[in-house]
Amino acid sequence: MLNKDFKDQYFHFLDVLRFVAILISFLHHSEIIYFLHGHTFFFVLSGFVLTYQASNEYDRTTSFSWFNFTMRRVLRILPLYFFIVFISYFIVPQLTSQTITLAPIGYYLTLTSNYYSVNHVFILMILWSVAVQEQFYLFISFCYKFFDKYLYQIAIAMVLVSVLYNIYAEINNINIYTHTLNHFSSFGIGILTAKLFLSGYSVNVRKNLNIFILISLIIFLGLTAFFSGFYWAIFDNPVASLAFGYIIMFLCNIKINEKNMVFVFFKKLGQFSYGMYCFQGLIITFGNKILMEHFGVLNIYYLSIFNFLILTVVSFLSYHFYERKILDFKKYFR
Repeated sequence: MLNKDFKDQYFHFLDVLRFVAILISFLHHSEIIYFLHGHTFFFVLSGFVLTYQASNEYDRTTSFSWFNFTMRRVLRILPLYFFIVFISYFIVPQLTSQTITLAPIGYYLTLTSNYYSVNHVFILMILWSVAVQEQFYLFISFCYKFFDKYLYQIAIAMVLVSVLYNIYAEINNINIYTHTLNHFSSFGIGILTAKLFLSGYSVNVRKNLNIFILISLIIFLGLTAFFSGFYWAIFDNPVASLAFGYIIMFLCNIKINEKNMVFVFFKKLGQFSYGMYCFQGLIITFGNKILMEHFGVLNIYYLSIFNFLILTVVSFLSYHFYERKILDFKKYFR
């Protein structure tokens, strides 16, 4: 049963959170900061949002359409993803005289590039998290369809399997960073966060503001830099995901004036955050090349500001003139 105070509510803060995650990811890839959990935030958010939507669908119709769910995900994710893949394999090599190192295209066509560990062009490598997302969507859609009553147990099992796999990988010196099982804990905690929220659990904003600020500071300023070693490699994602789950739960209990201009601005940016993620490899690569070779700009902060502005414009245009036209078809799969 949905939390009655928030039934059918669109969580306005979630678009803002998407933008924050994208900004962190961009700053990390621009080498301004070192933070490995921008994608973790997205994975927790995905688990939360999709579970909320699936529960909402059950509440309204007493059923769940696997086909409709899959088509909505396909329409949102794949058109832009394959556009970037097409540019990388067929356009980029024509724009430079330098040798472009590409992965076998089959990994990208089958959305399994997260299992290709050989270094290749950054424009493509950044898409590994999209592959992880799609693999999770395929798994969780069957769970929503056939095992909805056991989502608590499934989510806990996802976390445990993730931790056990990480122990195995650490013992055998296996790189786990892009492996789907490594990130199952994030999706699982996102599901648990949504189930808690839907059951009526809430966070008292006034009483817990200090805790929220402390967790936010730890997760964003110190988590990656302060901790390392065997045990931390195993529990890194679960701990970060729990913190992100708390942040999501806290913010979903805040009511805000939707006409606030600052809020509206960041909410709008968050609406095309997926494009900002997919395009950032392309923009950072060519932005740095153009600025350094033709304008002699070497300051990393100037480079990043320029690249982010271009990224915002490109993502805005992509959303309104390409993605949105495809997203209109989602109405047939509601």
